[in-house]
Amino acid sequence: MKHAFLPLAALSLSLLGCGARAPLSRFSAEFNCPQSSVEMTDLGAHTYRVRGCGNQVVYVCTGNLCVTDRDEGSRHRRAAVARRQRSRSRVRLGEARGSRALRYTLDAARDLELLYSPANDARHVYARVAPGRGEACEALSLEGERADVTFEAARSPSHPLRISLDSLDGLRPVRFRACDQLVPLAAADARALAEFVRRAEHMRGQTRVTRAAAPAEEPAAPTASEGEAALRAWLESHREVILACAQAELVVVRARAAEDGAVVLSLAPPHEGSAEGCVRSALGSPPPLEAGADIAHAVR
Repeated sequence: MKHAFLPLAALSLSLLGCGARAPLSRFSAEFNCPQSSVEMTDLGAHTYRVRGCGNQVVYVCTGNLCVTDRDEGSRHRRAAVARRQRSRSRVRLGEARGSRALRYTLDAARDLELLYSPANDARHVYARVAPGRGEACEALSLEGERADVTFEAARSPSHPLRISLDSLDGLRPVRFRACDQLVPLAAADARALAEFVRRAEHMRGQTRVTRAAAPAEEPAAPTASEGEAALRAWLESHREVILACAQAELVVVRARAAEDGAVVLSLAPPHEGSAEGCVRSALGSPPPLEAGADIAHAVR
């Protein structure tokens, strides 16, 4: 493969980005070599061969930071990885908590997933970072060409971050910042994210039309067996949150239904009090029960 040499004299520095100037500046300072005598070859995958004044060095650069590549052969492996990662994201339609949901997944230094389920929350897009890869990241922002947006904490055990769908419209994203890690978006990744936002907005519009067209009617009250089974399954799905709130290995949860079927949760001694507030806040509204139902469920 032939590489194009870039003599500095043939290029105006004003035409070079910060990433292209960095290896030239470092080489010139390191070898006391005038930049007018320096030649640079772009090897791809942010790797540059710089030569001049009888010296030659290969640099690997990230932004303005360049380090010496002591294993030049590794650039071929990096180039292959870069080609594979040109499109590292995907958008797919599935289900979440029994409702239609749209997911955007980015496989990069950290796995990142965005989730939009209008039946559960039509206003927000939920996110999680690094699921199953050590400690999850709880700070996430999306940087665009025109503005940056920051995700806020959410009360969802599976996707603990969220952002309004409207704030993603027209953002023209460039990169994610997950905790201390910067994840640049390739052109294909940015297009996939724009497609996610477009499809999410379409789903939100369909949800509004469906709700407006649906006749107002009272939902059927669940039978004792159906309601109890649904509630117990719901509590088990939040087992980790409940145990974390009570800081215990066994917690008995009481669920009492009022005449309208609304359910109030409480914890049996010795976990009543502040732990109850934590559980109610984290879990949200329980599934309805038959009026007057009183259920105790052990979570362990």
